[in-house]
Amino acid sequence: MFFGLSEIVGGYLVHRVGRKRQLVATLVISSPLLMLIAFVPTLWIVLILSWIGGFIYGMNFPANTSLILEQAPESLGTMMSMSTIFVTFGTGLGAAIGGAALILSGWIGLILTFAALQLIAAAVFFFLTKDPCTT
Repeated sequence: MFFGLSEIVGGYLVHRVGRKRQLVATLVISSPLLMLIAFVPTLWIVLILSWIGGFIYGMNFPANTSLILEQAPESLGTMMSMSTIFVTFGTGLGAAIGGAALILSGWIGLILTFAALQLIAAAVFFFLTKDPCTT
């Protein structure tokens, strides 16, 4: 429910902030919160960081979907299909990378690996996409 609320807030903000700016900002801002989870000593702090980071991260979904569709507005069906394919591929790849990180470096390595992947995703969106509404 908390995550769903963040998507509603994200949908409201996307027209004010801009799709690309909101997407990159939510990924960059939520990454350090994820990194902190690896080093905090108590469960309550982990839960608070998870809720705050999850709320911020959740605001990226409306911007993400809208920005992806705008990359090829004349081919919306194709873009949605490709997006779904790559989400599925990314889920499998993330599980494989996460499993390797967990085996090789434990929970801290797993969390830091996912935070690093999130920052890489922010860089990909920042450098390789255009937001036609703000350019």
